Amino acid sequence: MNLLTFLSTLGLVIIGFFDARYLTLVHYKKIILVCHQIPLFVDCGKVLQSSYSTMFGIPLAVLGLINYSVLIIIIILAFISQKRFFQYWLIIQTKIGFIASLYFMFLQLFIIKSLCLYCTTSAVISTILFIIVIFSFKLALLSLIGIIYKLIVKRILFLFDPEFIHESMTGFGETLGKSRLITKFLSQYLITHHQSLKQSLAGINFNNPVGLAAGFDYEAKLTQISNAIGFG
Repeated sequence: MNLLTFLSTLGLVIIGFFDARYLTLVHYKKIILVCHQIPLFVDCGKVLQSSYSTMFGIPLAVLGLINYSVLIIIIILAFISQKRFFQYWLIIQTKIGFIASLYFMFLQLFIIKSLCLYCTTSAVISTILFIIVIFSFKLALLSLIGIIYKLIVKRILFLFDPEFIHESMTGFGETLGKSRLITKFLSQYLITHHQSLKQSLAGINFNNPVGLAAGFDYEAKLTQISNAIGFG
């Protein structure tokens, strides 16, 4: 983790911490936030007093406070130690926070039909954090994907018919490869330029890992998507 990533993520998390801390005080002191002089769609009190403001009896504000507290510790440890383990942790926790934020924003917009500015601030922070983390730790992300595949996904896939898995994967890859928008997004998200990934075969230099997949992709369906995911 470089200094810029450290300062930006730590700064965002500290803002999120105080936001969650304030919402926690609001919850336990029974303060009603009205959000005066703001468009009608915004009603902090309605959101914070709804049945969706708690999970398993625990206020979401408290869960947010715990989340940001843990993130502060992990970010500091990741910067000091530079260990891959803490990078994995950041990727997983910020992704969970991002997904949770999407869900809570959905509840505000379509179920409660009101917005809480403080809750929305936390959602924006979680989203920005996730984006910064995945782009700052690309190598760790790819490594984590590999670990998850080996330990979890691979075992699940082996429960199904091999030909079904083969057709599904190659067909899905072919479909993705036909979309320029998707391939461009994936290339930004997954391609990593690093000295350790470079290969030289038969006098030809490659920036990304290369290999033969004829036994799997014998219909050449993955040719359009392989480069976008950092292969070939």
